Formats: sequence, structure tokens, C-alpha cells
Amino acid sequence: MDRKKNLHILIQQLIDVAYPELDMSKIVSRWRRMSCFASVSWNPDRERITVTCNHKTKRWHEAALLGLLSHELSHPVKDANNRIEKSTDLDVIRRGLGPYLAVERAMTGKYEDYVISHGKDMYLGYRSIRSHLNEEELVQLDALLAEMRLVPKMKKDHLLPLHDLSILKTNGKSEIFIDGHLFSVEGNIDDSQVEIVIRNGISHVYHNGQEIGKY
Repeated sequence: MDRKKNLHILIQQLIDVAYPELDMSKIVSRWRRMSCFASVSWNPDRERITVTCNHKTKRWHEAALLGLLSHELSHPVKDANNRIEKSTDLDVIRRGLGPYLAVERAMTGKYEDYVISHGKDMYLGYRSIRSHLNEEELVQLDALLAEMRLVPKMKKDHLLPLHDLSILKTNGKSEIFIDGHLFSVEGNIDDSQVEIVIRNGISHVYHNGQEIGKY
């Protein structure tokens, strides 16, 4: 990506073209080391939204980063009761950002749908996203892939086992949503206080060093 561009600029570009609901929100963006690609936290009135990206995504092509950021921005604009990742992806596509989302999934090794929550939810894979695009969007996607010299592959190791996490701060507590699983803690927390450690195929979720659940 163009190193002169930063997260704030990319997020503002997305808001200007596709997320008018967030025009009045204060967006805080940052990079840090984390166990997933990105996280987003917000309160019901969307007055303040924090988007954090894994420092490794600094090396991504801008198109892939736009796809990741689009997914994060679609979390707070949906109904607070709808935390389904599939519907989040569909919202991104509906806003005309599907080509970027497809690039992100191709880059992160999700060619097929990535099923979570014991089959109750999924992140759409590259192939499914492509099937939702119109002719103009397909041309745009293919041009991006050619520019990146990226060939989507059926089999590829995931760069990270977790895609993202979201935190809704409401009624004096924080609801942490990870891979279709909900964990609640008292108070308004920061995503830097949450850590996921995978041991023997089990994901252990920690808040300030204390385990709050596993799946």
C-alpha cells in the first residue's frame, strides 16, 4: 500500500463513499500487535468507534486493507442484536465494496467460506463473495488481483487463526464477540485488554490476564 496513507485516511475514504451513517462518529484508528487481523469497538450511539489493525497488515496491498476495514465498519452500522459475521460481509457487498472484501479473503487464505460457531455462522470466502458481485465489480476485482499478482487458491494456510473481534459497550458492560462466541465483562474495556490464546485447538479468551471463557 502507499505508505503515505494511514488508517485514518483510508477509513475516512470509506465513510465518504459508503458509510454515511458514520459521518458524525469520532473514529479512532491504530495499529498494534494482536492475535487477529483487526478489531472494532463502539457504543450504541456510535459517537466513538475504535478500529485497530494488526501491525502485520501494514504490509498489505491497499485493496486488501480496505476490505478488512470495510468489514470492521459494517459491524457498528448494523442492528446491535445482529452480530452475525455473514450478514456483516453481505453489508459490505451491498455497499459496493465487495471487490475489496474478496481481495482480503483471497490474501488471508479464505477461498471457501470460513465456518464458525459450530456451523451457525461464517465469514464469506473469496468464491462466495465473487458470486455476489455484478459484472462491473468482477472487472474491478480481476484488475486488482492482476495488479497484485495474486491468484486465489483453494488450499492455503490461514495467516492467523482468528479474523477479527468486535466489542459493543452498552449498559455498563462490554460484549466481546469472537468467532460467533459472546463474552461479557463489566465496564467499558479497550481491545488491548483482550487476548486470545489457542492451546490444543481450544481458544482461551483473557481480559486483563484473567480467563473469561473458552471455545
